[in-house]
Amino acid sequence: PVTNAQFRRFVEDGGYARAEFWPGPFISEGRELAREEAMARFVDSVGQPGPAGWIMGEPPPGEWEHPVSGVSWHEAAAYAAWAGKQLPTVFHWSRVAFTGASGLIAPEANFAGHRTVPVGQTRSVNRFGVHDLAGNVREWTLNPIDRDGLRFILGGGFGDPSYAFVDAYAQNAMDRSPNNGFRCMRALDEEPNRA
Repeated sequence: PVTNAQFRRFVEDGGYARAEFWPGPFISEGRELAREEAMARFVDSVGQPGPAGWIMGEPPPGEWEHPVSGVSWHEAAAYAAWAGKQLPTVFHWSRVAFTGASGLIAPEANFAGHRTVPVGQTRSVNRFGVHDLAGNVREWTLNPIDRDGLRFILGGGFGDPSYAFVDAYAQNAMDRSPNNGFRCMRALDEEPNRA
């Protein structure tokens, strides 16, 4: 997952002000928001651009290596574009996560807890050596579920039960719950069937 330290570089580079990184439309409660109205919602606890749980444009003390959390799908997608990557599709995420081995992966993950832990601290590792696909933070994916602004978010987070690792569910792309984070990917080859 993308860490607070990595996401901070995006914030420092003016990522919130650079419209070219921000995919629309911004939909909340069935209504499309103007970009300015949407961006006014993507602020930290004192009104600075950044994740919901940050303070004065920075993560909580001692959490630089924790996964960034409290971000909307739009913030995740903007970071991915800034980094020259993309959010994984549901299919990419599921292929790597290998939820068929959930009995081995999920018990080692950060589920049903009170907060995130540093990335890679748990023993929740899959067959490819990828950490934290289960638990710690839910992970936004590229796929919409419908036209009402819902996007898939997978893997479950620190406040979820362990069975969330194998569930596919969606949230409004504007949702900034403390459990919401993401990871990025870069395709090795262009996929002509991506649409």
